[in-house]
Formats: sequence, structure tokens, C-alpha cells
Amino acid sequence: FCKKMTYHDLLEQLLCSINSKLYMLHRCANYPGITGLQTFLESKLEGTIVENDGSIVCKQWIFTDRTTLKESIKPISEYLDILIQEIEKLTTHHFIAKNQSNYFDNLKETLKPNEVIIILDFAENYSFVVQDATQG
Repeated sequence: FCKKMTYHDLLEQLLCSINSKLYMLHRCANYPGITGLQTFLESKLEGTIVENDGSIVCKQWIFTDRTTLKESIKPISEYLDILIQEIEKLTTHHFIAKNQSNYFDNLKETLKPNEVIIILDFAENYSFVVQDATQG
């Protein structure tokens, strides 16, 4: 790649509009799917296929009982399949996170005297630990 790409660049190749709720949540009848993104990525990696015998070194988060960043060598076709699948999953998360952030900013700006904002985080890996419990 000549220029550093972000996931925003890839989202733009996958969707007609990254600002449209219908596209971002895959609810639009005109949702273009993965074809545009796949063509875009293949064109960017075209020279790499010859240089690296059709494989690419990549890093991927592996989720087990903990999260680990694992480096591996994959065939470019397998790498593209994984990348496209993950970018497609990211569209919904990106849309929701962006809208939650905008909503929170609006709440802070319109907060009235004697009002508070309480934020709770219910993470999936939450575990209750008693402070004075014996270590074992």
C-alpha cells in the first residue's frame, strides 16, 4: 500500500455511505456487500502476491480465556477472506459506537444544574472480587 489505510477507508469501499444507518446496520435493500471491498483490496495487494509467493504476514487477535495478538503467515486469499469478514462485522459496531459518543457529548453539553450522568460498564469478562478475600 502506498498510503496508510484505516478501517474507515475499508468501510467506505464496503458501503455506499458510512453515515447511513440503513447501510451500517445492513438493512438496506441496496447494500452492496463485499464485492467492492474485495476488488479494492485485491488491486492493492496485486504486486505482493508475486513478491511473497502468495502469502502474507499478518497479526490477528485470538480470543480464548484471554486475548493474544498472534502473528502468522497466511495465503493472501485466506487473509482477505478474514479481513473482509471482520470489516463487515465492524460496520455495526462502528455505527453504534459513533452514535453513542455523539449522544453522550450531547448529554454533557445540555446537562442542567443538579443533574448527573452515571456511566456503567457491563463488560463480558466481569468477575466480582471481594477485597479482603484470601489469595489462593
